[in-house]
Amino acid sequence: MKLIDITRAVQEAPIYPGSLPVKVERVNDIKKGAHANTSMITAGSHMGTHADASSHFLADSTISIDKMDLEHYYGQCRVLSFSAESMICADNLKGKIDDCKRLIIHGGGCDGAPVRAVLIES
Repeated sequence: MKLIDITRAVQEAPIYPGSLPVKVERVNDIKKGAHANTSMITAGSHMGTHADASSHFLADSTISIDKMDLEHYYGQCRVLSFSAESMICADNLKGKIDDCKRLIIHGGGCDGAPVRAVLIES
């Protein structure tokens, strides 16, 4: 099985509407006499590549990423692509995910346009 890394660099990923951009600030610098180079990262929780949508979009979600089994994130999958302007909803998923064990939705956002989605119950 070939594994494909689909993560985006945090500093290059689209920013979710209302979130601040990722900030990486050098705190200690060897060139300035520090014993090690260290940085501080400031970021919102809804940035970069992530797979814990339920904790972001469901008010009563008890599923956080640290509770999800890693097994769900590797193996054969189906990829569906939608433009950044598309609304991802039940109608445009019908018949495309019935026999699907793993699904990756490429929802656009490459040009900084917000990706809008609604959660569906299946």
